[in-house]
Amino acid sequence: MLQIYWLYDLPNWLLCLLILVLFTGGSILGQRVSRRFVRRFFSQALEDHNEAVGAIIGSYGVFYGITLGLIAVATWDNFDASEDLIMHEASALSALDRDVSALPEPASGELRALLRDYLDFVIDRAWPEHRKGRVPVDADSRINAFQKRLVEFEPRTERESVLFAEAIEQFNVMFELRRDRISSIGNGLPPILWGIVLAGAILNMILLYVLRIEPLRTHMLLIGLVATFIGLMIFFIVAMDHPFVGELSIEPTAFEALRQGQMSRLPGSP
Repeated sequence: MLQIYWLYDLPNWLLCLLILVLFTGGSILGQRVSRRFVRRFFSQALEDHNEAVGAIIGSYGVFYGITLGLIAVATWDNFDASEDLIMHEASALSALDRDVSALPEPASGELRALLRDYLDFVIDRAWPEHRKGRVPVDADSRINAFQKRLVEFEPRTERESVLFAEAIEQFNVMFELRRDRISSIGNGLPPILWGIVLAGAILNMILLYVLRIEPLRTHMLLIGLVATFIGLMIFFIVAMDHPFVGELSIEPTAFEALRQGQMSRLPGSP
């Protein structure tokens, strides 16, 4: 996996500015450097040179534009799916808390306290690590402690057996959603796809260099506008590529609402 998490330490405005400087500035600089060579190479070009090159650019632009657009949509869909995953995990945690609260004491209080400890860990410890593309080394200790206490519970009545079975089932749901969240921390576009995106942008600029447009500032303006749009699209993909990393990332809002609401009523809770 391509480790570029250091980019996400930058504010979004600075990350966007750097990408635009790289693409727009680099494209205009490349045009200035290559202009003399292009003029010499195509000095014997026919009068319909721009028409032929324009047709090629049009065809290429369609394919590259569709590719870039599909990648941007897929990146947004992944971000949206990750948000839904967090909502479902918080809902499963809330349902599990309600299930164990129906068990008799002292099991109920102990289990809810362990759940609250796990919730605090997710918000205060795990999420800051997620923003750096990491999972805390002790991420499993609290959920394992809850599981151990849950399976130690011995139902004494039919009602307790039903409640216990529901709690076990809800725990499995929550645990699976938690596993999906952790496994998706490092998800992003594969390096080969990033290579295609960047190579496509470079080829697009090279084709624009071949156009014979006078005066020079008009040619530079055309190249700058195209490069700026491509840079903005790539910034969007970069910013949304890792849903849990960086400034533009998923917040633990659903977990915080649970801590401030339902699970704030635990004995000893602040």
